[in-house]
Parts: sequence; structure tokens; C-alpha cells
Amino acid sequence: MPLSPFDLAALMVAILGISQAGFFILLLRQEGPSALYANRWLYIFILCFALIFLRDAVFLLFGTEIALMTEPLLFSAYLALGPAIFLYVRTVAGRWVSNGWWHFVSLLVGMVFSSILTASVFARYGDEISSGAPIHLTFETDPALSWFVVAIMTAFFVYVGTYHLMMWRAARSFATELTKQGTEQSLAKRQWIGNVVRSLHLAFVVFAGIQIIQWWTESLYWAGSVMNFVFLCIVMRLSFLVASQPFNTIPAKVVHLSVDPLTDLADKDHEPLRSLVDTDESERIRKRLDVLRTERNLMFDPLLTMPKLASAVGATPNQLSFVLNRHLSQSFFEFVNTVRIEEAVRLLLAEPNRPVLDIAMAVGFNSKSTFNLAFRRVTGTTPSKYRVAADTHATAPGIVGDAVVGPG
Repeated sequence: MPLSPFDLAALMVAILGISQAGFFILLLRQEGPSALYANRWLYIFILCFALIFLRDAVFLLFGTEIALMTEPLLFSAYLALGPAIFLYVRTVAGRWVSNGWWHFVSLLVGMVFSSILTASVFARYGDEISSGAPIHLTFETDPALSWFVVAIMTAFFVYVGTYHLMMWRAARSFATELTKQGTEQSLAKRQWIGNVVRSLHLAFVVFAGIQIIQWWTESLYWAGSVMNFVFLCIVMRLSFLVASQPFNTIPAKVVHLSVDPLTDLADKDHEPLRSLVDTDESERIRKRLDVLRTERNLMFDPLLTMPKLASAVGATPNQLSFVLNRHLSQSFFEFVNTVRIEEAVRLLLAEPNRPVLDIAMAVGFNSKSTFNLAFRRVTGTTPSKYRVAADTHATAPGIVGDAVVGPG
């Protein structure tokens, strides 16, 4: 039987979805083996999305009978989405879950109940299915089977909703930790994980909405295709995020959110550095850092890195990291941001009509959001409030109320 134009469009969406899932996997492979520990969960997530698209394609190409035979396997793919993305977020946050594979036992449970439901449908409506006639399952025609379907779907929604909430809480906690770090890198990661969570929120809302509508509507032929189209857009969005801004995950077993990732790498996973810098050398590096605080071309360079600053100091990155942490109680980013914010404070007071964004760019920040975050960490308030308070109270430069500009 030839497909209608609507069926052809739905089939095209399913094929595109499977192809996009394959493209997404290729993008993940380019992140290298160092990201595999976290990306393995994302692989499962995308593979399950591909199975969901395949589910629609099987129905359109082979009909109801074959679709029902494959339903226990393909429908169970929905049950893996929640655990997979939850474990991914936990892993990239450095809070890996021991025995994470146990979260997928629910797939077996789902396959069992889905198989029971499928067998019941074949037992009661086998002749209609074989002849290709549509099945109208309602509470009036078959109350027992209808209530069984309702029970399965209710349990399914509770299950999906629970994992969605767990994923959201894990992402929110991770975003809070990244905000506290206050670095360019951590802010970029926070934005990335925020985009991922928003995409998944949309997927959950669309899926839940369509399923609820189907419960109250006897015939909603287009619902599955609309849902798959939204899923396709979400997979394309996630692919774009990975391609344009790779997360560059570090294996979870060496991630410690209390330590700046770049400093952590520079310190070679916190190997003892006592032998790297003696007392005289530490003093020399500290004096050199005091001189460099006034070097505008260096300290306000948006591309300033630990190796570049270490070269200007005349030390290795490990030596510089040791002195910053041991003697100044600051990471590389904290030191640089403090210097930049001190200059930003001076400019805010000296040039009250100058836009805040212009000042942020002048002292080396790439965006206003990053500048505001760093400014709040150093002064305890935002640039705009700082300027207003200084103007209102005629506060001396460097101090507004109890907020003192300077280290720590």
C-alpha cells in the first residue's frame, strides 16, 4: 500500500533522525578517548534516540503487525534516556555513580511489561492486525486492557519524571560549582550544560504533552510524527552544541570541582611541588608578579594563559602555580581576575559615563556575564550597583560598604 504524503514526511523525519544520531556519535568520537568515560552515557542516550526514530520507520514501512512485534525492544528505548543523561551529567560534574549500569535494569522490566501488553493485544485482536484493520482500544470496548495500558503509562511517566528531576538537580548543582569557580572556562561549561538541559526540558515537555493528549483523544494520528520532528530538532541542536563548543570532558576520576581544571592539569594531578621552588625563587616570582600587575598589555590580554604569564615571570607553569597557591592562596584565574577587577573598579569611578561592557572589554573580559561574575566574586556586588553606591556614598576607591577590592 503506497504511503500518503503525510506518511512520507513522517518517514523522512525518522530517517533524518537516525542519520542525525549517527552524525552525533561521530562528533562524540572526535572528542577522543579522554572523554569516553563520560561520553559512554551520551552514546547510549543517542542510540536510544535512534531506536525511537526506527520505531516510527518500522511502523510506516512494515505496518502494525511487524511494529507490534518489535515494540518491546523499541519502546524500551525510552526507558534508557533518563538514566543515560542523568549519568552523563553526574559524570561530567565529577560525581560519578558507582555501578551506574544498574540504572538500566528498568529496560528489562519495561521489556517484560511491554511484551505482556503486546501478547495481550495479539491474543485479542490478532485477526484485525493480520488483516491490516485499525485497532480501536477504548475503555468501552476493552476496559481490562485499557486499564493495563494506563497503569504502564502512569508508571512510565513517574519513572521518566523522576529521572528528569534527578538530571535537573545534578545539572543545577554542577552549574553552581562552575559559577563559584568564576573562570572563562567554567562559565563556558555552565552555558553548555545549560543549553543541554534546556533542550532536554523541551523534549520532556513535548513528549509528556503529546502523550497526555493521546490519553484523552481516541485518534491522534499525527502525534507521533510531531513528537519525532521535535526530537529531530533537539538532536540537531545537541549536535550543534557539541560541534561548536565541545565540552572537553576530563575523565571523571581525576575531576575535582574544588580545584581549577587548568591549574589541576598544570600541577599534574597535584603531585608534590615542594622541590620545584625554593624560598629565594618564590620571593623572586612574587616580586615579579607585583611588577606584572601593572603591565596592561599582558594582564588585560583576553588570551592570557598560565604558560604565557609563567614565561613573563621567568618560571615554569608548575612553579608559578605553586607560588600562586602556596603564597598568595589564589589560582591563576583568581589572580588574573583580581588584577582586572581592581582596574575595572578604578575605571568605573573615574569614568562614570563609560558603559560597563566597554570597561569589561578594556580589562580583558570577553563578555559582560563573565565580567559581572568575576566582579561579584571580588567585590561582593555587581559593577552597576558598585558604581551607584560609590556615587551615592562618595566611597573611597576600592571599597563600597563592606566589600573590599583585592585578594581573598
